Amino acid sequence: MSGSNGDFKQTWRVIKAGNVPKVRDKDGPHFNSASAKVYVEALPDEKQAHGPNGRDGEKPGLMDNGGGAAILTYEVDFLNAGDYRFWVRMFISDTESNSLHLGINDDWPTLGERVEGCQRNPECNNPNGGCKYYKQTGPINNAWMWVKTRREPHNGCFAQENMMAMVTVENPGVHIIKISMREDGAELDKFILTQDLDYKPTGEGPEETSLTE
Repeated sequence: MSGSNGDFKQTWRVIKAGNVPKVRDKDGPHFNSASAKVYVEALPDEKQAHGPNGRDGEKPGLMDNGGGAAILTYEVDFLNAGDYRFWVRMFISDTESNSLHLGINDDWPTLGERVEGCQRNPECNNPNGGCKYYKQTGPINNAWMWVKTRREPHNGCFAQENMMAMVTVENPGVHIIKISMREDGAELDKFILTQDLDYKPTGEGPEETSLTE
């Protein structure tokens, strides 16, 4: 893993016992509940509301374009080519630090834009079963949760259930998976890439793997 910050002052910081950066972080550290007692967070966290359209520049810690702000990079060895669904375990404490962007190699695909964690809207009545939208309703979870959906541009905390975050792997082998900051204060514990569309992680999810395994 490596990180860079582009033109933003935020960087991805490793948070664990004995290593809590002395920068602004409104909701404090959460390493005790992270799967391996360690996680990364885009800091400092300015925690300011978006402008009316959520555009770049209306919030000091908002970047709506993938790769425009702090970037994490991971080498991943893919056994198969094809589409991979992306799951990420994030700590959701408010609607101003619950999203990021997903990229692969030098590409920031549309299907990786604005990956966002929102709670399900219990007021949505979809006659076809389930619920088309997820939105923020009432108090935030204040907990780690698995996120898979992408928000629509400039549409508040909505994430369509059929807008799943994905990347396409053109050929087997090692590729660079990138995660860039969309909102400062975003907290990331672990992520999963899977071709099993029925897979749904629970709890802390599977054990992490390394490139040498």
